[in-house]
Amino acid sequence: MVVCQAADTGTTLYGLSLGAREANPFVSRLMEKFGKEGFVAAKVGVTLLMLHYYPVLSRDLVATLDGLTCGVAAHNTLTARRLIREKEKSRQ
Repeated sequence: MVVCQAADTGTTLYGLSLGAREANPFVSRLMEKFGKEGFVAAKVGVTLLMLHYYPVLSRDLVATLDGLTCGVAAHNTLTARRLIREKEKSRQ
């Protein structure tokens, strides 16, 4: 859970630094209003909330949420790689 949340946070920030846009309208609005620091604070808060309620949450729910979050991090990584390749091509 923590690893997936950290991966999503890190890859989101990295992608944004390369020129990607945030596709999640809620997260996009959060960052517009509170900046990247607010985004990180929200991700930490969600992670702590999940850890707190972990003992009473369905194992299937946790697995699904982890899978989705890690999937988003993987997508972010692919997007970052694409942006890097595009920037390299434009320099040639």
